[in-house]
Amino acid sequence: MSTVQDYLKSMRENAFGENKEYCTPEENAYFLKNANNLPDGVFQYMGVNGNVPTKRFYRILDTSMTDEEFKELMIHRQARSLQEQTELLKNISSKVNFFFVAAIIGLCIAGISFLITLTTCASAALSPW
Repeated sequence: MSTVQDYLKSMRENAFGENKEYCTPEENAYFLKNANNLPDGVFQYMGVNGNVPTKRFYRILDTSMTDEEFKELMIHRQARSLQEQTELLKNISSKVNFFFVAAIIGLCIAGISFLITLTTCASAALSPW
């Protein structure tokens, strides 16, 4: 079996797809007692780090996907993820542009205020009164 097929099998077994069903609290308690001998298609959730098992279990409902179908699903998910990342980058870019323009406008207003103050002080110094 190739590395790609091993990877796809592992993804399928970890219920990366949306075809998983949460076990009931009673089933969780039963499976927790028999965690070493889980039935086929039943898996234990792993913690945040991925190495500490939790007290919850799930079932994979349908694993009849062929490798080609699963590859297509992964490609679709990656494309969707890339599209979401692109939208986030566009959103961030527009916010950066807004703050840049606001900073430039603020600097222009500060410069004009400085020039007005400078001319007022200069004209007051030259005034004989």
